[in-house]
Amino acid sequence: MTDKIAIIGFGNIASAIVTPLLDNKLVQPENVFCIVNTEKSLENIKKKL
Repeated sequence: MTDKIAIIGFGNIASAIVTPLLDNKLVQPENVFCIVNTEKSLENIKKKL
């Protein structure tokens, strides 16, 4: 089974939850789905993660 996670908004709390999951390879990046308000927010998330 593939774990997937969906996030509405991607502020500090969401980042604090998702980042360790990705770092420890518990969830693959292609299985993280985010809903954000702007393209700029999306680009910042892509750079960070």
